[in-house]
Amino acid sequence: MEAKSFQLILYVVFGVFILVGFGSLAAYGFLKKRAADDQSTRTQTVDILVWGTIDIREIAPIARRLSNFSDRLYGNVRYVEKNPDTIQDEYIGAIAVGRQPDLLLIDHHTIFALEDTLQTVPFSYFPLARYEQTFIQPANLFIRPNDGYVAIPFFSDAMVLYYNENMRLRNGIRALPTEWSQLSAGSFLKVNERYRDTSQALIPLGAYGNYRHAADLFAALILQVRESDIGLTERSARDILRFYASFAHPRSSVYTWSVAHADARDMFTGGNLFLYPGYISEFHELQRANPNIPVRVAPLPQFDRNGIAVTPSTLYAFAVPKRSRAPEAALAVLLDMLGVLYDKDNDISELFSLPPAVKWYYPDNESTATERVFIDSLFSSRSVYLTSEELETLLQTLQGVVVGTQTAETGAKTVLNLFR
Repeated sequence: MEAKSFQLILYVVFGVFILVGFGSLAAYGFLKKRAADDQSTRTQTVDILVWGTIDIREIAPIARRLSNFSDRLYGNVRYVEKNPDTIQDEYIGAIAVGRQPDLLLIDHHTIFALEDTLQTVPFSYFPLARYEQTFIQPANLFIRPNDGYVAIPFFSDAMVLYYNENMRLRNGIRALPTEWSQLSAGSFLKVNERYRDTSQALIPLGAYGNYRHAADLFAALILQVRESDIGLTERSARDILRFYASFAHPRSSVYTWSVAHADARDMFTGGNLFLYPGYISEFHELQRANPNIPVRVAPLPQFDRNGIAVTPSTLYAFAVPKRSRAPEAALAVLLDMLGVLYDKDNDISELFSLPPAVKWYYPDNESTATERVFIDSLFSSRSVYLTSEELETLLQTLQGVVVGTQTAETGAKTVLNLFR
């Protein structure tokens, strides 16, 4: 996401929402009453500052939907979009001078990195049974059994397989791969052979420096094997490393990726990369980058078509800083924003380009093929968290195996330690 300093005044208020799915009416009514009780002793409303890395265009619809309600329990809510690469440092610096936000809307990696500075949302605000019925499986990462939740989920950004429709037709590809093994056989093998001596490429498997999602894609392979009948063992981790590295080995029949290539996303938008595993949030950016390329979407290939489908995802969630000036009001804002997800009169696909992290978000008869892929990926999503040190270790391991300075056997031990 590009660095921006846009701001948006959200006139966020409590209203009456008609809720759907898993008894949500009773749940949200309870949450509203609890927030109202906590605010009842206040004699004046409090303005709330929200920092987030979600594109401001995703937040604007909330303002449009909620600004029509009255009797709000707090004042204006100002959303400031922050650069995801710098928000941690900005946040720590803001705490030092007493200018921290009252609420955060950030990805789960950043939430866990900042967890010591965040307050837990008590179970009294969101009963555990209701939480587990409401949110998709990756949201369980936020549960702290003895306390509550380190954050409350909002969006889920799952990985999908983008492809260039022109290149598909030009290469005579009838169907996209559903299993990773298909990339080293049949028509895809012919594409590999055709591209190996050109500036074009099939897929950025084997990448470690010029593909921004290298660690995430490798993690997808690991998670898929871990939930298969094979399971994650030292042997299966070794085989995955060998498979991944084979796409970057010049002597391999599936050689398709090189450190000499440009950034994978730039290659895709430039028309020189056929398959680009990327996140849902990138869809419109990929389209805007080159309108002449017909960007299409398919589910991420799986390790085993008969196994459990597993797709890596990034969860975006609300978190309340410990030093929030008005934590009760911030929680009220959090719950009110969640109300948008529960309102059956909202057409969620019109409100957001990212799917909400709830279990009842299903495609309907009017959903496009792209929307169906996005929603299916939501339900197969899994999220993992690696510290910055662990992430660096993983990337160094991938690089070592790819360039030959580390054996797959040695790398497998590292992978096991990271993903157990």
